[in-house]
Amino acid sequence: MGVTIKDLAEQLNVSPATVSLALNNRPGVNEQTRAQVIKLAKQLGYGAGTARLRSERTVQGNIRLVVYRKAGRVVADTPFFLALTEGIEAETRRNGCQLMISHIRDADSFDQVMTIVHNNPKDGIILLATELSLSDFIPFFKSEHPLVVLDGSLADGQSDTVLINNFQGAYDAVCELVRQGHRRIGYLKSTFPIYNFGQRELGVVRALATAGLTLEPAYTCAVEPSIDGAYRGVSDWLDLKPDLPTAFFADNDIIAFGAMKAIKEHGYAIPGDISIIGFDDLPYCEIIDPPLTTVKVMKHSLGKLAVDRLLDRMQGTVDEVVRIEVATELVSRRSVRQIG
Repeated sequence: MGVTIKDLAEQLNVSPATVSLALNNRPGVNEQTRAQVIKLAKQLGYGAGTARLRSERTVQGNIRLVVYRKAGRVVADTPFFLALTEGIEAETRRNGCQLMISHIRDADSFDQVMTIVHNNPKDGIILLATELSLSDFIPFFKSEHPLVVLDGSLADGQSDTVLINNFQGAYDAVCELVRQGHRRIGYLKSTFPIYNFGQRELGVVRALATAGLTLEPAYTCAVEPSIDGAYRGVSDWLDLKPDLPTAFFADNDIIAFGAMKAIKEHGYAIPGDISIIGFDDLPYCEIIDPPLTTVKVMKHSLGKLAVDRLLDRMQGTVDEVVRIEVATELVSRRSVRQIG
């Protein structure tokens, strides 16, 4: 384990907060103490393996997280977005910066937020772009603020982007179903089109093709991306007495939760009759019955990487535009059974 801020604080007999302020070149610490902190950090190799010590950052301005709920159909106060925000907050604090959070829900709040942005030209922006189309990005590009787009990918080549490797996560999930012997694999697909879901569908199709299978329309059930919406959609579909797949991949855990309720209410056992895999690894996955096999998204890491890249951009030490995709991890629980 590397040297931590706590280690430096203990050796210098100062608080961790003082060390953080000194390393991040923030006000609130005298120059003698700052020099002692930086000297000890270099001696002990604090920050070794990174491009530079945090102490060498000379960032002005605050970090502003803009949460853009264009439709409010995906971005909500769910554990996923709470964890994402926690990752941003933790990394912002660690770097001695202030985090401001602005919400856009309608035209009025959009105008209010853009006024704030224009009035604070030194602030850097993390734009939560889960629900956005390309046209929604334009005002942020025109503002010329340091910008990192988080959880959306319609701005490649124009701004730094941090997002989930959605394709690989869905591909791995469906490959797991194939490994467990499933050949009739269905898809619980969101009716709300966003980049993340589109990439997941591509991963599903590719994994099936790799196994010599196809995504059958008869096994695809389109539902709203909410627990209630998924429950209603799957219930209505099951009322039609369709030919059922042996397993489903769901676009996210929220859809999976609603679908599981509908499936069980219609007399089917999970995973005895139908297996199911979700996406996100929300906390509820461990307590739902049965516990849900899912694709784990490194939510805190997404937030941390967005902050780190934005600080680099605010400092003016980087020129190239990057796209950072964070890998996922399949978490096996009890909602998938082996057949065959």
